[in-house]
Amino acid sequence: MSKDDGGPAFPTVKSNKPNTASTMRDSERSKRDWFAGMAMQGFCANPDRDIPPGPTAEIAYEQADAMLAEGNKGQASEVQNEL
Repeated sequence: MSKDDGGPAFPTVKSNKPNTASTMRDSERSKRDWFAGMAMQGFCANPDRDIPPGPTAEIAYEQADAMLAEGNKGQASEVQNEL
């Protein structure tokens, strides 16, 4: 089973025009990657954090997975409230 990546972080409309959002690489980034990148940025901004890059990246993806799981809980309760 593959890990839920949350879908595209920046969904775009298909276009054949050059230099539009759909031709840029960000359109391929998942929400999971985006959240992990934001967590990693926060870790790197903390001068007191002394963890090597490998474990920091693993922790960043754990944080991203937690964000996606929490977001999915909210969506599930919204659907349940509509029923």
